[in-house]
Amino acid sequence: MFGALARFPARTAPTLGKVHMLLSLWSPKGGSGTSVFTAACALVLAAERPTRIVDLDGDQAAVLGLAPSSLLAASGVRDWLAAG
Repeated sequence: MFGALARFPARTAPTLGKVHMLLSLWSPKGGSGTSVFTAACALVLAAERPTRIVDLDGDQAAVLGLAPSSLLAASGVRDWLAAG
């Protein structure tokens, strides 16, 4: 029985090359911890690959401890879109 398995060469997993991932986190209720969870996910993923956060409300600056005067901490995407 084991001899039959030895006849087949071991297969390696196929290489996928460059893999991109889009992770969308959202909650209809404020105060549910979505911003904190998003920051935690970004920090974990950033240890392995380049990572970006797109924040619609502008909360990530406070969660990540960025200075309010920073250009990154100015506002969220919603504010940028509303400004036209």
